[in-house]
Amino acid sequence: MKHFYLKSIIFLLILFSFQKCSQSQELDITQLDKDFANAIELYKVPGMSVSIVTADKVLLQKGYGVLSIENSRAVDENTVFGIASLTKTFTSALVANAVKSEKLTYQSKIKDLYPGFKLYDSYVTNEITLADALSHRSGLTNFSGDLIWYGSNVKDSLIISRLRYLHPQYGFRTHYGYSNIFYQLVGNILEKTYNRKYEFLVDSIITAPLGMSRTIVKYEKAMTEANLAVPHLEKEDELIIQPYLSWNNMNAAGGIFSTAKDMSTYIQMWINKGISGDKHIIDGDLVKEIWKQKTPASLSWVETYLNSPVNFRSWGMGWAMMDYDGYKVLHHSGGLDGMVCHMVIVPDKKLGAVFLTNKTTALPTVLMYHLLDQTIGKGDKNYIAAAYELMQKFKPHETEHAKMYAAPDDLKPDFFVGDYYDSLIGKVEIRKAKNKYQLDWTESTIFKGELFQTEMLTFELDWPLVPSLPRGKVIFDVDGTGQVKGFKIELPNPDLHFDELYFSRINE
Repeated sequence: MKHFYLKSIIFLLILFSFQKCSQSQELDITQLDKDFANAIELYKVPGMSVSIVTADKVLLQKGYGVLSIENSRAVDENTVFGIASLTKTFTSALVANAVKSEKLTYQSKIKDLYPGFKLYDSYVTNEITLADALSHRSGLTNFSGDLIWYGSNVKDSLIISRLRYLHPQYGFRTHYGYSNIFYQLVGNILEKTYNRKYEFLVDSIITAPLGMSRTIVKYEKAMTEANLAVPHLEKEDELIIQPYLSWNNMNAAGGIFSTAKDMSTYIQMWINKGISGDKHIIDGDLVKEIWKQKTPASLSWVETYLNSPVNFRSWGMGWAMMDYDGYKVLHHSGGLDGMVCHMVIVPDKKLGAVFLTNKTTALPTVLMYHLLDQTIGKGDKNYIAAAYELMQKFKPHETEHAKMYAAPDDLKPDFFVGDYYDSLIGKVEIRKAKNKYQLDWTESTIFKGELFQTEMLTFELDWPLVPSLPRGKVIFDVDGTGQVKGFKIELPNPDLHFDELYFSRINE
């Protein structure tokens, strides 16, 4: 009886395995190539580079479109793109290398590795570990504190010291909250551990052994590349060029530049559990540990609006993960102003891909889902068209300026003029020149705002050097004597939390 029962179980397992395999699709590379070419036209993306690989084979490696709307040079597989947060997978790999060599452990407490480390909550300060930092479970909300470093020349050590001023939104280890600053902190810990710069570690441990000769960590070096994709934004239905911003103070979170060809080799290394040829980059058991669920996450807009067959999302250490039609999927997106990418791996199919674009767009994520549908899905989704239709429906449109406020004659010209201070941002200045108020963050290279008064204590705010941001508001507070005591900025944005800031007036 037991023998019959065991045979039945084996039969069912084989049957299930066969059914699972039969559900997946054979890749039609010719059709995918056409789909990608049509997609960049539909989404108005100037250029894109794509690579699709298996464990030992390149299925597609190709460029589409051009480097820039002002340059007709074609994108190819060697075109350099900023890969932004795909960098975090490199940082995770470096930590794994340090764990393998017993220089670090995932349970090492950050306070023991980084002298002077402090968070708003003393308990979290004492307990948070490398694993917590790598899996985004500190208690901060998504992108908390990014205004400290974005577009600034502030040194990473000062950025990290300002973590103590960020109020947690969630309980420690209870909720996913994506953090760039914590990854830079991990990068600094790696530098202290090895007594080497982050870019040296990436090159010596990962890119040089893998032969990734066109992968660059230093912003200044990347800017000298002739075959460099140029970032673009769409503003009021018009494509404009967005100048590159240096991420030198966030190298370990998003500072790497690479190509589709180089990323092919990198993805194959992960598919092969840390091995590339005779090179052992990451221990196979540590790849499994990195890809374990650590932090639950919410379903995305693709599930909400496009009905994708995804039931869960979570984070490991440096990688996001989800299921798709019963298969485990590892992935990570990356974005900087004017440039977005997405990398994906399906371990059970030994399949991986990367999509690099030179425009702020959802297309790389959409193409990831399209690839999943065509390989492990049922092939019955039309993500490219459906997502485009959705984007058009929710497309933001810039409003006209509100009517200018006529200030009373007895309002002193310097009523709002002065220096203000926020613990995260530092000093800002408000000046008036030619009947126009200007707002200047002294530590920033891009946050130079123009103010248009619309009410007694309210101004509209434009950031001419940050075209990706919509118009916001500056609202002043006055004290009991009628003097300005400070102001806040209202500008809803999923990536930059202006609501974390309050600028108090500095009294002379």
